[in-house]
Amino acid sequence: VAFKDFMAIMGKLQGPGAVTGDCLTKNECLLVLYYLEAVVMLKLLQRPGVVANMTVEDWEGRIRKENGVCVAVKEHKTAASQVAEVPLSDEQELWFDLYFSEVRPVFFKENRTGDNVAFDYFFVSSSGRPIYNPSNDLKRLHDKYNLRSVTCGTARRAFETAAKNLPEVERNAVARLLGHTPETAEKNYRMRTPADAFLAQGVLDQLTGKTRQVSGGDSTRVDVEVAYTNLEQFYPVTVEGPPPKRARRNELCGSEHERHCYDRWRSEQLKLREQHALDHFAGQQPSESTIQKWIDKQGWATNIPQAPVILKQWKPVADLDFVMDSSYVQKLILAQNWKGLTVRTVPDTGEGVFTTRPFQTGEVVCEYHGQLVSREDGMAISSTSGIRAGHLFFYKNQQKKAMCIDAQCHPMKFNYGRLIRHSSKKANIRPRLYVHNDRDIILFIATKSILNDEEILYDYGSMCKSFAGKGLQLN
Repeated sequence: VAFKDFMAIMGKLQGPGAVTGDCLTKNECLLVLYYLEAVVMLKLLQRPGVVANMTVEDWEGRIRKENGVCVAVKEHKTAASQVAEVPLSDEQELWFDLYFSEVRPVFFKENRTGDNVAFDYFFVSSSGRPIYNPSNDLKRLHDKYNLRSVTCGTARRAFETAAKNLPEVERNAVARLLGHTPETAEKNYRMRTPADAFLAQGVLDQLTGKTRQVSGGDSTRVDVEVAYTNLEQFYPVTVEGPPPKRARRNELCGSEHERHCYDRWRSEQLKLREQHALDHFAGQQPSESTIQKWIDKQGWATNIPQAPVILKQWKPVADLDFVMDSSYVQKLILAQNWKGLTVRTVPDTGEGVFTTRPFQTGEVVCEYHGQLVSREDGMAISSTSGIRAGHLFFYKNQQKKAMCIDAQCHPMKFNYGRLIRHSSKKANIRPRLYVHNDRDIILFIATKSILNDEEILYDYGSMCKSFAGKGLQLN
């Protein structure tokens, strides 16, 4: 499932018009890291310790063979002083090299304190520190694509089962690659060479159907996990892809597992489509009818998600840094058609903004919309208009420069943001600065659960003299 996205990123980093790692988003950099960790643990069946302890020295000392390269990981803490051989094809070596030269340096830049920097390690976290538990990264990758989590141990056991009926030479090659204990290492690894590792990898490719299809009577003996892995090799679960026909499923999975693999494939695609919808509507909760209209536009004939199910699953984004990744929020900003709000008169005060539905903590409520001007221009407008700051929002941009948004410049557009009243004690939203297409955007985020028919309020920051143009800090 992640392969298509991963290869798209690889395409950005090479060939005509290639970009540097600095041009990738944080999510793209993390996907490259997680995917390569998954290659080592699920494709090459190496334990998490190999990922955590592979060093730059190991990588630079890789041995070139006719089939590709072999990386010898010496301090992997999994097989009692046994060197772990990691065989990589020419294409995989290119992936790892692009990560090493373009993505890994980006992670070091994120470690601004210089604390515990893992310069000696090949795989590093997004903050440039050592990776202590690669299995967590593997789970994050599965969660991102809404897939059932498969551990390295599960994959290893599946291939062990499938290898039991192989010829002795091939069976021993798999045993040498897996090497569970010091006893098996002592028994099987004395003559271990890079050629042994490539032989073992060839056997694993055969077991997954990459170079040899499983058919006939043998197919019914294939472990169900291996059967499904075999199906995914040829028919990866994607948002748009159709499932394979029954005859093809019988060839790849065997008659015993064909139906199970088909149902599982469809189930995972349905989850993927549901997550696709949730990603589209991230930021602000849509109505059921809005979700249904979006689903209808996708053109899916079968395996169609249900709008009520998606609405029930909807939650605000876990990391507010990624709110602007939502195309739905971008559309709302462009149209200024914010949902769930109304304006009412507040006795003895004036107008206020009230909710017409509940809002969850972390949900986008609306934008403070207007024309961006300098602090000096904002102060001039304030003194000329005679209104202290009723339609002016002073803030500091990402370069710490004081700026101002003038909401009065759009008299024909209804602007909820400028009508929200001040409260330091009862505030239930807060402003947050984003940048999209080189434009500063102030979004109001719910800081607590907000009930239906409740007034939304935020702290203007009067005590820190933001009305004098000093500007709010909007981290």
